[in-house]
Amino acid sequence: MKGNYLKLKTFFVTFWFYINNVYTGRLSNWLIDKSNTAIACQGDSENIMCDAYQGIRIKDAFWGRDNKVDCQVDNPLSPLTDTQMCFTLDKDYAYRKLAEVCQGQQTCQFEGTSLYFDTELCPHIRKYARVKYECRQMSGMKKSDLLRAVKRKPFKGSKRTILKLKKHKRKKTFHDSF
Repeated sequence: MKGNYLKLKTFFVTFWFYINNVYTGRLSNWLIDKSNTAIACQGDSENIMCDAYQGIRIKDAFWGRDNKVDCQVDNPLSPLTDTQMCFTLDKDYAYRKLAEVCQGQQTCQFEGTSLYFDTELCPHIRKYARVKYECRQMSGMKKSDLLRAVKRKPFKGSKRTILKLKKHKRKKTFHDSF
């Protein structure tokens, strides 16, 4: 009895991944890979990228200066300082800006400049853009790659069952909100 339950549960999990794979055309039902952080110092740009079949999901972003460690001023004659802090009034502004550009992309480049973030905030302080992001599995990838990614055994149904699965259209009930 217990063996049948496990087989049934395995079938439905595999079926769900397969249907989600074939019939969903956007980034949804993500499988988390790992969390990353990238920093672009003022005047620099930074590239973030994920592996094949993965997309970027912005978790958090910041523009300004909230510590004395990141992006220190190397030149003592520089008019910029790294000892004072600088925060934007709208905490979600950097998140919205980076999500607009990078969300769902496999690669993305962002700049640590006031022009990029449309703000002339604290002109005497050296600022930086910091983004925390995840690389997540994109739907629409090959079934074999998805199954390898979640370390499951491949679906071993009959050809007839697989054809029925391909004809079946899944109703969309869950999507990650951005």
